[in-house]
Amino acid sequence: MTPHWRSTGCTVVVLLAVVAWAEDPATQPTTNAAPSSAQRIEDLVAVIEGPNSVNVRRTVARELLLHDWPATPDRLVRVLNGTNASAQVAVASALVELPTKLDDRYIDPLLVLLGSEDAAVRRSAGAALAAYRDSGVIPRLRAVAADATQAVVRRLSAIDALGRMTRRDALAGLVELLSDADTAVTSAALHALEQAAAMHFDSDAAAAQAWWASSSALSPDVWQQMQIERLVRANQELQTRRAALEARVVDALSAGFQRASEAEKSGLLAAFLRDNLSDVRLLGLELTQVLLAAGRAVPEDLPADVKDGVRALLSSPEARVRAAAVRSTAALRDAADAPRFLDMLATESSADVVRALVNGLGYVADASAVPAVLNVLGHEDESCVTEAVTTLGRLAERDVLGSADRNAVATALLQVFERTAPTKVALRERVLWAMSLIPDPRFASVLSSAIDSSEAVAVRQAAMRGIIALNDPALADALVVAVKDADATVRRSAIEALAQYGNTPKHLTALWERLAPEVESNEALRQTATEAALQVLLRRPATEIPEWLGRISGNAADSSPRKQALIERLLMLARERNGDHERLGMALLTRARLQREIKDVSGALDSYGAALAELDAASAGGARDVAVEYVRYALEQDQLDATVSTRISEGALRPEPAEWLAIIEQVVTPLLQASDTRCVEAMLDALEAHPVPGVPGERLVAWRAELGGHEAATGPATQPAGDEAKAGIADEPSAPAQ
Repeated sequence: MTPHWRSTGCTVVVLLAVVAWAEDPATQPTTNAAPSSAQRIEDLVAVIEGPNSVNVRRTVARELLLHDWPATPDRLVRVLNGTNASAQVAVASALVELPTKLDDRYIDPLLVLLGSEDAAVRRSAGAALAAYRDSGVIPRLRAVAADATQAVVRRLSAIDALGRMTRRDALAGLVELLSDADTAVTSAALHALEQAAAMHFDSDAAAAQAWWASSSALSPDVWQQMQIERLVRANQELQTRRAALEARVVDALSAGFQRASEAEKSGLLAAFLRDNLSDVRLLGLELTQVLLAAGRAVPEDLPADVKDGVRALLSSPEARVRAAAVRSTAALRDAADAPRFLDMLATESSADVVRALVNGLGYVADASAVPAVLNVLGHEDESCVTEAVTTLGRLAERDVLGSADRNAVATALLQVFERTAPTKVALRERVLWAMSLIPDPRFASVLSSAIDSSEAVAVRQAAMRGIIALNDPALADALVVAVKDADATVRRSAIEALAQYGNTPKHLTALWERLAPEVESNEALRQTATEAALQVLLRRPATEIPEWLGRISGNAADSSPRKQALIERLLMLARERNGDHERLGMALLTRARLQREIKDVSGALDSYGAALAELDAASAGGARDVAVEYVRYALEQDQLDATVSTRISEGALRPEPAEWLAIIEQVVTPLLQASDTRCVEAMLDALEAHPVPGVPGERLVAWRAELGGHEAATGPATQPAGDEAKAGIADEPSAPAQ
């Protein structure tokens, strides 16, 4: 500790001891003899007259006056009549602060002090005299001010004292001095008159005299009212100038802080927090918050004097400083501050401070704060209620609530929401947000109703978060409307929620509609809807896959690529579901049909074969129909080869031989009737090279003979080969039956 601090420490010890002696004898230990009041007065005067700071002297003088000992006035008169200027200033200043303790015995010595060589003594004496409401002080001051035989400095001090008063007789004395022969006196009188009357005469004594001539005859009531109005305006102007000046000071200090090195900043913060100007103290608090919020400092790094300075301001008499101190203290994230906040909350009247306290509890408190926060839900200030709701949600988010607390909070949130009008958007949004952090089945109906389009966007968004948090499939139907919401965030949330537990055609339809660009213009949402639709589709019966994938809308130029991309994604998802052979088989079948549409023959045949293998593995009844469709397409495309033959002959669920014969006849006969002999010949060659079960050799011979008859009657085939020749023959494939 430096010598300076040792000196100050000794003074404080002496002061505390003297104040303790000044207490009522009943508070003193019974084993010690209580000093007499005379002794106490002398002890206190010793501090006043001792080598102590201005604040210590003034504080002790106040203590002495407050005790109202009968001997105090006479003893203080001796101080005022003495030679200790610092003690005289301390006593006079204490009298200004305690006007009820003014005594007529102080008037004479104070008048004498108006002529002191010490300017501080003159100012404090004049201020004390100006505090007297009567006792003949004004006439005596006027007399001193008007007496040309008095020293000028004493006359000027009397004029200054009169300028601190607002009574009309004080102003009259100043007006009289405007005609004094001494220009220093007239100038001081004009300045004092402007101060007392809250007027501006622009150094024009004649203007002041003219004003007085028109005002001095006013009735006391009118004069008083005008004086009040002038003083109010003057005070407002003063406050404005002061605020501007303080703002410049704060800006300069803030700029200096930003330029300071990291090592210097802690010391600057501590100094700001101790400053006399409340705006500077606020700056210190705000800078502390900024450093913590920006991660440029962590609570552990802040010096103890900064933390102590922040917490000391929790007891500030100014609400705005208390609120800032609470916010800065909360930023320290110390659970030990929770009891402080709760104690303050119990008695705090400022809504701004209440909000700050409740907010802070959300970060530093545990479940013990729940009753106090619930109590704030009944606060008359809506912003306090909103903050309380937010804090309840934050406590749940921090997982510090027990089951009983969560139940109490959930009940309270329901009550708040029910009594809150839809126009109170901020509060409704916060309630729903808190609900999303405390999933409770009782919230279901509230959340479902809150996604109605009549609610504000923020409310609908919060409701969607709550629905997702509940994870209740029973709420899926309510999401169908939200999928079409005007707000993209709400739509996305609804789509993602349906992806989790949508499972009905109604849910799938709502999602499928978002796949069309003309319905959903947001490309990212279309992709999200695609994923969601496929997830739901995979929960539906496998036989529905071809139907849903066939619903892709658009012209031929863009629908096929979109269908193909959708099918490929579905195949990927289906493959991720290990063992789900039936859905994978149906997806492959859908791809085969799309490939037929785009004339990808080899791709279609491969997809048919893969689909058949998956359906065989699933022992699905649809395998038989797929096999028929597969063979028919291979025959029509002149692609019936060993691969196709092997695939259809090895399956367990195939048509009976007689059925195969009927199927082949359904393909060959129309071609013979259409005289498409070249195509029939190619089919017969393939059937002979790669026999299909149930097609006997004699039937092939008969077809050959029939083919020969057609050629003899019509000549060589001239029909175009390929798909054009078969366009009117191939039946449109349909989804296989279960």
